[in-house]
Amino acid sequence: MNTHSLVRILSGLAVITLGMLALLGGLNVIDFGQLFDTYWPLALILFGLLTLLSSPRDWAWPGILIIAGVALQLRELSVLDFNIWALIWPTIIIAIGLSIMLNGSRTRYSKHTSASAIMSGHTIKSQSDDYRGGRASTVMGGVKVDLSEAKITKEATFDVFAFMGGIEMIVPENWVVENRVMAIMGGVENKALTAKDKNAPRLILTGQAIMGGVDIKRS
Repeated sequence: MNTHSLVRILSGLAVITLGMLALLGGLNVIDFGQLFDTYWPLALILFGLLTLLSSPRDWAWPGILIIAGVALQLRELSVLDFNIWALIWPTIIIAIGLSIMLNGSRTRYSKHTSASAIMSGHTIKSQSDDYRGGRASTVMGGVKVDLSEAKITKEATFDVFAFMGGIEMIVPENWVVENRVMAIMGGVENKALTAKDKNAPRLILTGQAIMGGVDIKRS
């Protein structure tokens, strides 16, 4: 199992767990409101761990999320005592600095590309002469995939996973994009060629868009 699939499974399990707890709260089995008020920082820790798992090299953002989540959870459990509002401006300044360093475009000449964004933005570009495909996933964030200068010999497959987020893809004018994405309370807007031209480079789009969207544009 690759990390992309693992992140997708863990994200789904987290949403299912939240839904089950809310259901138990609606049935008066547990006090969901009190439980959420006490343990909501666990969401930050989870998002941080998922981000670190999907993009180990981009450790700064997930590190901040994990540290903030742990600190806030300890505060909710009365282990630590500090003023949250006094930490907002320093955090914003750090976030701006990290955005400048980490969220720039990446150019890859490899045959495959991958990108992920959890509560953040990510841009990736490929200029491969023999592009084979890739994957992109986002949870409450955004991913831009620029394939305008890439070339497909015959066919390539790109897998997407958009949960409460968006994925924007830019493809060359002559590419045919075949949409096979399952949309659940979301959608895919395909502005690329869809004609059944056997000689045209073909990009097969697979995956899921759950309360999110995928936007395919021509360059």
